[in-house]
Amino acid sequence: SAGGSGPSTPTSAGVSVVSMVPSEGRDGAVGFLASLLRSPAWLLGNVLNAVGWALQAAALGRGELAWVQPLLLLSVVLSLPLTAYIRRDVPGAREWTGALALVAGVCAFLVGAHPQPAGAGVAGQAASQALAGSTAAVALVGVSLAAWLCVFATRRTHGATMLAIASGLMFALAAALTKATVATGLGFALQWPFYGLVTTTALGFYWMQRAYQSGPLAASFPVIIALDPMVCVLLGVLLFGERLDTSPWSRALAIGGALVALAGIAVLSRSRFIEAPSGEGGSAEPA
Repeated sequence: SAGGSGPSTPTSAGVSVVSMVPSEGRDGAVGFLASLLRSPAWLLGNVLNAVGWALQAAALGRGELAWVQPLLLLSVVLSLPLTAYIRRDVPGAREWTGALALVAGVCAFLVGAHPQPAGAGVAGQAASQALAGSTAAVALVGVSLAAWLCVFATRRTHGATMLAIASGLMFALAAALTKATVATGLGFALQWPFYGLVTTTALGFYWMQRAYQSGPLAASFPVIIALDPMVCVLLGVLLFGERLDTSPWSRALAIGGALVALAGIAVLSRSRFIEAPSGEGGSAEPA
């Protein structure tokens, strides 16, 4: 998958970096978005992200949120060859170490947690799930707006991190709403999850791009791609009644795998394949 939670998502690490454009000469949100639309690399990256989102929606229609979203972290590893080809470079020890840790960690987490679908009784509580989903949407939007406002009172690096938190929360909610939208079938345009999906995807996309341009990628990249699947696992359990294996051995394996995956993300976040080339990113102030 080239994308993660919605078009231009955190798990499309290589595409996201390729999609970045020089940050000079932007005046506010309108100028910022106009500069993105003039970038062929950014447009190509988001075409690939749209394809990835369609595949993700198909996966969420068949599988559990707590399975699909952690698995999509592997797209970070799959994006490395594309980035290497574009930059005419070869992955080094840091890239291999981070990639192996991420793959091993995700696999260990999924084996340990072993997400299962909701039971028939839980699955039938559609009204309760809709109410819970609406409440979660309001809460996450509120948290994200607060995080965005905090940018103006913090230093630049912290500002990028706060924007990344807002973006990660929105992408996680967008994934949950994607699953809810697919479940509504052909009448999706008449149901609230679809409009929630459009809103959260737009917010997540905008804040992700601002985070990438507001400071070093090491301050935003690991936050976005780690927060998305972590929140999605929680939403899968709370909103869709998905079940995780809670036996001591399984719990230990899942927690250990998550920590190893986070370590892999941290290593990759400082890779030259993730850091923007000279002249890109890290020089714009938030609009």
